[in-house]
Amino acid sequence: MLVLIPGHLAKLPLAAPLPEELARALGEHNAALPESERLQLRVALHAGEVAGDSHGYTGTAINLAFRLVNSAPLRGALDKSSGVVALAVSTWFYDEVVQHHDAARPKSYRRVFVENKETRSDAWISRPDDPYPDRKSDDDVIPDRDFEERFVDFVREDNAGFELFRVARGRGSKDYSFDKYYVVPPITRRQVATPMPELTGAGTDSANAIAGARRVLLLGGAGAGKTTFLTWLANNVARRHGEEGPWHRVVPFLIYLRHFAETDLPDDRELLLTAVAPTLAEEKPEGWVTSAVVPARARGQEREDRVHVDLLASSACP
Repeated sequence: MLVLIPGHLAKLPLAAPLPEELARALGEHNAALPESERLQLRVALHAGEVAGDSHGYTGTAINLAFRLVNSAPLRGALDKSSGVVALAVSTWFYDEVVQHHDAARPKSYRRVFVENKETRSDAWISRPDDPYPDRKSDDDVIPDRDFEERFVDFVREDNAGFELFRVARGRGSKDYSFDKYYVVPPITRRQVATPMPELTGAGTDSANAIAGARRVLLLGGAGAGKTTFLTWLANNVARRHGEEGPWHRVVPFLIYLRHFAETDLPDDRELLLTAVAPTLAEEKPEGWVTSAVVPARARGQEREDRVHVDLLASSACP
């Protein structure tokens, strides 16, 4: 639902008391329903220019509002809430409206990083009926972005080498550096009934060759090098994280399914970080895995005879 408010009206009521009133009204509505039918609501606030014609209203301000309301951080905030409403406001709306009025509880907002389609922007999230504790300072870091950098560093270091079976270097480490000892295999595409051009890998490295694909299936028997290639890819993408190009800001999320040989994949995708980076799991910001994996990020799954690389994952689990 899109609601447009005339620009001459005051914006403060949208930040307070509207969110609390929405939560109160929805709570009363839910009270008469069985638990399975109760509703939760995501709300986004922004201000800007819009244009109207016979087909409706358009504008970058509308686009941003929709991307905020559908963003992974807001979804994650509501999923973890005991309340029924989660609110996201743009940086402009927070700076110009929310932070100047105590009634809007500005210190209960949490700053997040939203990456949704072409949008890459900071935003602020609050939960009016299950509020976050007040922040002590307005100079807080963006926890999602800070944690993302540390996670990418972990992936780069944890996947910096590989093991050569039946090859030993005296009493040295079994881990061989990708830079010194690995030759990246060429990439070819099995011909299918589509107009897609043949992919030979010529003229580019294998990471760039598959960067634009939504899904890649690596086939081969045991020992063919599928897992080693995926490990190299995770390391390579982590190293390119801050560089311009097809892997810019992509988070490599490598899942070894053998970690779940004795148990099922967790229903809560946030728990996947325990298998991927256990030393960072306790520091993870709320909803970070959902934010990192769902919108146009990278993940990999290793199986015995094939490796499935989901480059534009719709979810963290099959």
